[in-house]
Amino acid sequence: MLCLIDNSINKAYYLYAHQFAWYVVNKECVSMIDHIDGNKTNNKISNLRVANKSINGLNRASNGVYFCKRGKKYIANIMNNYKHIHIGTFSTHEEAKKEYIKYKEKLIQWKLQEL
Repeated sequence: MLCLIDNSINKAYYLYAHQFAWYVVNKECVSMIDHIDGNKTNNKISNLRVANKSINGLNRASNGVYFCKRGKKYIANIMNNYKHIHIGTFSTHEEAKKEYIKYKEKLIQWKLQEL
């Protein structure tokens, strides 16, 4: 963790490596940065984006798909604002995973527009 001090306003900023990389390039201190590929050690600027807790949570390594034994189908769902959203029921794991990823990307893009 690094400490930057702004003497003009008498404030200290404590930054992690990815936040410092963002600061060096964009000259802006942000409270939360998301690693787009989910790899916490990949601090390339092209892999970083400003985020909030909701976006960061969506980008975690989550499957989003489970098998329903009773219906013998795969179910895709996602959590948004503490609510479960049913994406759909599918015959194969691949179909369910594809739709989960598509829905997750749309949700992330929508939330990025809100920032």
